[in-house]
Amino acid sequence: IILLIFISTIVFYIINFTFLRQIKIEKESINEIIQFFGFFYFSYKLLEFILKTFFSGKLLTTYGIKAGLFILPLIIFIFTLLSITSIVFKPSMIFLMVILNMLFLLVLKRAFEDSAIKLLFQPIDSSSKLILQSIGLGNTSQLAIIISGLIIYFISETSEDKLLLFILISVLVLICFWFVSVSKVIKYLNIYIKAVSYTHLTLPTTPYV
Repeated sequence: IILLIFISTIVFYIINFTFLRQIKIEKESINEIIQFFGFFYFSYKLLEFILKTFFSGKLLTTYGIKAGLFILPLIIFIFTLLSITSIVFKPSMIFLMVILNMLFLLVLKRAFEDSAIKLLFQPIDSSSKLILQSIGLGNTSQLAIIISGLIIYFISETSEDKLLLFILISVLVLICFWFVSVSKVIKYLNIYIKAVSYTHLTLPTTPYV
């Protein structure tokens, strides 16, 4: 769980950097930037509301935590790949792909991943849960922000025209580790559930897999 939160947070801040960088490049005036952010956050919150209200609970109840954890890295992988493809074949689409990448990262993280991660802590006994939540949601996130800053700093030493490409490639590599961490979490969660089932503990009604 800690590794999952760690990688997810690093990816979030690196993609956020690409998002802010492209806005700086594309938008020349303060008014354009203000209008853009107004429309962007309106779209973000509207989509988040729709997904949380009508889809999030149903997806987690029907398909389990696995779906809630896999949907975000899958979509981000697709949009990151499309962003790289745009750089190589159609530069005019780069801005749109980067914006959609950030939009879906925010929306799916709030609507699905955050809820799924909270459910991961439910089977853990209360004393251990508080410690793990403190480490996972606090200290791990802070460390991930530091690491993401270092990654951006070292990549920024490359030439300006290749900077975005190298950043997005690093995101793809991180997402591969993200998939591995999700798989490990699901695997060990299944083992844990089978183990505690023999003690007749009452588990949450939401399926985990």
